[in-house]
Amino acid sequence: MQTTSATVRSRYSAYALGLTNHIIDTTSTTNADRLKPRDRATWKEDLEKELKQADKFIGCNILSVGYEGPKLENKPVVKFRAMFERVEEGGRWSFDELSSFVETEDENFRYLYDGGDILTSSGVAE
Repeated sequence: MQTTSATVRSRYSAYALGLTNHIIDTTSTTNADRLKPRDRATWKEDLEKELKQADKFIGCNILSVGYEGPKLENKPVVKFRAMFERVEEGGRWSFDELSSFVETEDENFRYLYDGGDILTSSGVAE
């Protein structure tokens, strides 16, 4: 059984490795990126462009797992820290995000990413 933290790790790995199909497949139909007026091929191209400009992915730590929201709409949430190395400028940076998920009946993708809020961001020069 897939967990929300496993979904976070798999999506982080997909971003690091450029696996755009996995990013798309693990995004809920109510996510803001899904709701943009574009087809899958265009979304994939947009992700590929974004990832070409990305810093080097160096780690992802799960900080907490739980539920949030009104009792009838409790959504699974994961707070995590993503860490990166600046390719051009040098140094490292990170951000903490609180991501929410939608539970599905799909045995391949039990939890789909619904959205997230960046809580903190920090840069550490080397």
